[in-house]
Amino acid sequence: MTATTTPVVLAVDDNEKLLETYEMWLAADYDLRTADSGERALEKIDADIPPPRDPRPRHRMPDRDGHCRRA
Repeated sequence: MTATTTPVVLAVDDNEKLLETYEMWLAADYDLRTADSGERALEKIDADIPPPRDPRPRHRMPDRDGHCRRA
């Protein structure tokens, strides 16, 4: 018997209302984590989130350019 793990989604946005919307859409099906800045997202990834398989960057965040540079 294989163990099923819930996929982890890290939603990053500086707009709190959008993060709340992502929670409504995704929390039932995914292990949803949120961050309100690129720096906090990287901290969460370093702390306990597996590396992303399919990053979907937003290109206009105040503290990051949106391009994934982590391998």
